[in-house]
Amino acid sequence: MKEPVLICWSGGKDSALALRAVLAGGQIEPIGLMTTLTEGYDRISMHGVRRELLEAQAVALNLPLHKVYISQNATNAEYEAKTQAALLEFKRQGIRRVVFGDLFLQDIRAYRDRLLGKIGMEALYPVWGRDTTALAREFIAQGFQAILVCGNPQRLDRRFAGRCFDAALLAELPASVDPCGENGEFHTWVFASPDFANGPIPHAKGQVIERQGFCFCDVLPLDLGKQTDPRPAQEKRCPRCGTTFTCGPATGKTHCWCSELPNVGPVASSAHDCLCPDCLRAAVATKLLKSDGESEKGSQRMAD
Repeated sequence: MKEPVLICWSGGKDSALALRAVLAGGQIEPIGLMTTLTEGYDRISMHGVRRELLEAQAVALNLPLHKVYISQNATNAEYEAKTQAALLEFKRQGIRRVVFGDLFLQDIRAYRDRLLGKIGMEALYPVWGRDTTALAREFIAQGFQAILVCGNPQRLDRRFAGRCFDAALLAELPASVDPCGENGEFHTWVFASPDFANGPIPHAKGQVIERQGFCFCDVLPLDLGKQTDPRPAQEKRCPRCGTTFTCGPATGKTHCWCSELPNVGPVASSAHDCLCPDCLRAAVATKLLKSDGESEKGSQRMAD
């Protein structure tokens, strides 16, 4: 009988590689994913990836998803308490080990071992000690695809935010940057995997912004089948700048251009106003800078 385990899932490449290694081994059966999200922002903590995209990964993997919510600017004590409470639920179901995608940071591994040891559980590290250059190339060769969604601009230029994790990117990385970003240089979101049931997850790249000392690329859920706009295209005048523009799906399109922008709630002066592309993009960027300030609280969190 295979041993049931829980996957600590960040949505990024390292947890995807860890899951792949577990599945390839044949002795272990993943029974679910566990991910930390931040209340209010409803995004994966540190990575800043939207909950909808996380849920799409779980559906693609055909694995149940357990979400652990922490408050904005949570202390490490809060994180540990909520994580341990969630893990104890799995322990009561007979789960004894949790899979992590850590590669070589000994202090992070020791932290996880202590955290789980306090509640009588163990951590499993299926990709620990792998050469990160070889592992990054293997990730690409196996058919995984990912986007750099978060980066530390003190270690990696902000122009890399939103880039696909591919051979071209690896060739451009400075020598000081680990190819897997294991030192916190960057984090990723996986949108295609050989373990996904139905191909790549539809998405679009949104704004790249810098906040709390990190660069984030907002990735947008994109399901054109669900986003079909029944309204005919209309010519409108922007209430802010007076420009005439097309509102609604253009010829050959199934959705309005505005559906590909980040959903930040109302930005116009009334629910019936539509802004032109330039004014709406500016309004969305302003609202993101004001309200979307999720911060990183310690490198010991369950990140990529």
